[in-house]
Amino acid sequence: MKYRLGGDEDVLVIADEHGKIYGFMSFGMERDNKQAEDGELYAVYLLEEIQGQGWGRQLFKRMVDILKAKGFSTLLVWVLDGNPAIQFYRAMGGEVTKQKEIVIGGETHLEYALSWPQI
Repeated sequence: MKYRLGGDEDVLVIADEHGKIYGFMSFGMERDNKQAEDGELYAVYLLEEIQGQGWGRQLFKRMVDILKAKGFSTLLVWVLDGNPAIQFYRAMGGEVTKQKEIVIGGETHLEYALSWPQI
């Protein structure tokens, strides 16, 4: 697992010794400055071939360690309605605390915020 500092955004990457990327997680400061949480998980992606092997949990735990070291104490992630990843976030301790409607491609969708009041 590799870690890259990127100013306001940090990225964790899962790659093999040849540089093939299997997944990533990006995170940092809460982007809207309108939420109670100070940290935000922006994106997670894992190739299907490594899903279910604990890599997501490892990324999440490493992200929390990095956020804590930077002084963050709370976290949220926005998830579109119907996204199965919501189960992963719940398993990691997140609870749905907010919802909002967003427009993507001219269609209205529901999005949920899962929060960790203490990381």
